[in-house]
Amino acid sequence: MLTTKAASFLKDQHNKDSFLQALDPGAILKDCSYPVIIQFIPLTFDPSNQEQLHDLEQENKWEEQSITAARWVKPPAKRSSMQRVAHLIITLKDPMIANKGIRDGITLNKNKLQMKKNKRELV
Repeated sequence: MLTTKAASFLKDQHNKDSFLQALDPGAILKDCSYPVIIQFIPLTFDPSNQEQLHDLEQENKWEEQSITAARWVKPPAKRSSMQRVAHLIITLKDPMIANKGIRDGITLNKNKLQMKKNKRELV
């Protein structure tokens, strides 16, 4: 979209459905997403647990449902038995949250953690 007004118009579900029906019934609109890496997360954190993701959002004063996806960078099966921390990729829906986290870091269970841009671009 060329303007924020046009983008806001299409975010309304009724408008979105009407637009897609007129364009092509098989078409879909995907919102932008912003993948970032949180470094050295304790392995006690479970990215598949929605409650823990919600707690992460609350602790950092992010809008509810800001995290659209979360997964470990390295599959759990490939970890060392002595490993206690790992890197986590989270996908955020708001670029301002991503930028602030990259700039200032985030907190998890009152521990300060660093966040960086995911440099691997999707194909």
